Amino acid sequence: ERTGRLVESIRAAASRAGVPLQVPTKGSLFSLFFSDGKIRDFEDAMGTAKERFSPLFHALLERNVYLPPSPFETCFLSVAHDDEIVERAADAFEQALNLVAAG
Repeated sequence: ERTGRLVESIRAAASRAGVPLQVPTKGSLFSLFFSDGKIRDFEDAMGTAKERFSPLFHALLERNVYLPPSPFETCFLSVAHDDEIVERAADAFEQALNLVAAG
């Protein structure tokens, strides 16, 4: 449930920022791909705007949200991520995606 809320907030923040972002999920796992199209396989993933991941990664790191350092790794939530942490992460994604949009 928490992963679903976070992912929906990320998708909404990306949409508001005008950043094409796909956030595929499976259970508590999710990934981030800068693309208009669905990501179905490795070829699709390779065709994304991979260069946009690093600015997002660093903007989130500055806001105490720790993603894996590559767009080809998976993010996940655990039982340690309570509602407050998920809300703070959602706010951080909003700010970070606005920075990515600004270039």
